[in-house]
Amino acid sequence: MAGLNTLRQLVGLLPEVADRRATPVPFRNKALNTITSVLVFLAGSRLPLYGLSTTASPDPFYWIHAASASNGGTVMAQGVYHLLVSELVIHPLFGLKIVRDKIPMEERMQFMDRSQKLLGILLAMVSAVCNVFSAGQLGPVNATLIALQLSAGGAIVIYLDEALKKGHGLVSSGIALFTATNICACFLETYGGDKIVIPAGTCAFLALTVRLQGLHLPLAVRTHGVDPALQANCSVNLSYLSYMPIVFQGAIASSMYFISQLLYLQYGENNNGVVKLLGSWKRDSRYPGQLIPIGGVAHYVTNPPAWADLARDPVHVTLYAVLLLMACALISATWFGVRVYSRKYVARLLGRQIPVTPAQPGSIPMTRWKRHVAMIALLVGLCVGALTLMAGFICVPGSGTGIMLVVTVVCSYFERRTGDQAADFLVLTTMSRCKKK
Repeated sequence: MAGLNTLRQLVGLLPEVADRRATPVPFRNKALNTITSVLVFLAGSRLPLYGLSTTASPDPFYWIHAASASNGGTVMAQGVYHLLVSELVIHPLFGLKIVRDKIPMEERMQFMDRSQKLLGILLAMVSAVCNVFSAGQLGPVNATLIALQLSAGGAIVIYLDEALKKGHGLVSSGIALFTATNICACFLETYGGDKIVIPAGTCAFLALTVRLQGLHLPLAVRTHGVDPALQANCSVNLSYLSYMPIVFQGAIASSMYFISQLLYLQYGENNNGVVKLLGSWKRDSRYPGQLIPIGGVAHYVTNPPAWADLARDPVHVTLYAVLLLMACALISATWFGVRVYSRKYVARLLGRQIPVTPAQPGSIPMTRWKRHVAMIALLVGLCVGALTLMAGFICVPGSGTGIMLVVTVVCSYFERRTGDQAADFLVLTTMSRCKKK
């Protein structure tokens, strides 16, 4: 308990964005705030770091950097990586029973958001320092300037995300918005201008992703100990379950790369078996200033395979496919298990207005609905992994995760907008009837 009190004091020192979720914000203001956030992020992700000389070269980890909205050599080179990792760490911690029992529900969400912000800022600072040291001989002045720029860029992204979460924008997640923005910008840079012909594979993948959005699976849950028995006719939002494996697979792979590189640079020459199992690295002339994995787990989760890899390195393709499918499935199921205690999460997943009817054969008991939805989440994660694998085979930009995320963000916004309009219509209709009476 003393540790929680100390953490409360620390997070209370951070500046906060005013919370507007409980008060209505005009649509025009939300749109203006969203556009401003996008423009700030685009400017920072295209602004070169002062004191760093860069040369144009291929990015060996483009598929990971695309998923985390990272653009190397710029002020916002870290993208949303620190946001992803902080959310991946804080949510499971606050889902523990000991934390749920110690902190009342009313203050748990606010405390969790503040803790996530503090961890994100610390991660941005630590990552900036580590990136500077791994970049080589920069000199003390340039190294300090670059670390400060990267830390400032990370802090800006964190506070833009907080403003969107607290009701100032059209979307409720800066992670989704900034990643989608970065993917769209990269897509326009790749196919814009004179390159107006988009590969058929990319178009087909986009059409398939759009078609799969908005799918719902009916789930009838019957009550226990009530006579006559009733059933709640829920509808599981499969798109909402697919969001986490899309976002977090790249963050987890990036974290593994980061740890493996540091360990290999420090202990790789000592023939440490554990270090080499995680990954062996070397410098490649094709990618100046970057280390390339040539062995270990890091090698087998690198670069989505192309058709040519099937014959050249079938072991790599097989292990990559297995690891990808397992990771996406476990992320989806685990995240549901962590977030199932959040009323807001369950409301978005199952719907806010659930009709209740007399129980019918085939409905599941109330005590088993979590296990049932966890299996659905596992299958949705496998589907996301299969789509990512397919996108790698047909050479979709960003390994397909970016396109899936863009489609998810756009479709979820329109679904929420439609729901808000329907709710407003019901409220206005009810008020008009009351006035007539």
